Amino acid sequence: MKKLLFTLVLLTTTVSAYSQILNWNATQNKSYSLILKGDANDDGEVDISDVVFVVNEILSGDSYQDLCDVNYDGYVDISDVVELVNIILNGNQTHLCPDDNHPHWIDLGLPSGTLWCCCNEGASTPEDYGGYYTFDEVYSAPTLDQIKELLNNTTSELTIQNDIYGRTFTGSNGGTIFLPFAGNPEFGGHGNPLGFYWSSSLLTENESCAYYLYFTENYVNWGGGFSLGNKLTVRPVSK
Repeated sequence: MKKLLFTLVLLTTTVSAYSQILNWNATQNKSYSLILKGDANDDGEVDISDVVFVVNEILSGDSYQDLCDVNYDGYVDISDVVELVNIILNGNQTHLCPDDNHPHWIDLGLPSGTLWCCCNEGASTPEDYGGYYTFDEVYSAPTLDQIKELLNNTTSELTIQNDIYGRTFTGSNGGTIFLPFAGNPEFGGHGNPLGFYWSSSLLTENESCAYYLYFTENYVNWGGGFSLGNKLTVRPVSK
């Protein structure tokens, strides 16, 4: 604790030296609806520059900034700095959801370093189905290569989570994500043992269709052929 407090004091005395490199644009339109927890300066990384950014916000007394509220308590104060330092010291990411403040980015130990979200787009818990989206409404879906990487580097098993059926994908590092059988409107919607999740990759031979991840109780694979107007669920990725 003494080392942590010393670090915070040192940071507060050096904020002015970093102030010229801080970049915050509160009105920037984002392509992704989910952000990386702790990425206070919105640069796609969680590192010491985010600590400096939060400290600067506290010292300057600026208006409340959502991204600086790292612990989601509705305030920006020293507790957010402590939470951010803990995130960095623990390797920035977690293998499992650390709390019920979903969504989180989950590290599955994939070769590319891609992080998968714990929840579907539009969902507030991992077992929620979330929304159904046409391809043009998709902003944070995985590419076909990222779906293939997921399938090639995880194990998958049928799971019931809070009375919802789906499949749990487990990475080499023990990280897990649960994808519910959300079906889709064309196949009867909820309740069917089917999972269809958009990729962001168009078919090479037919750009009016796109690839997707699909699974049943006994089978997991990727496919292609859904027209762009179909409504499927989306599981976001971080990059």
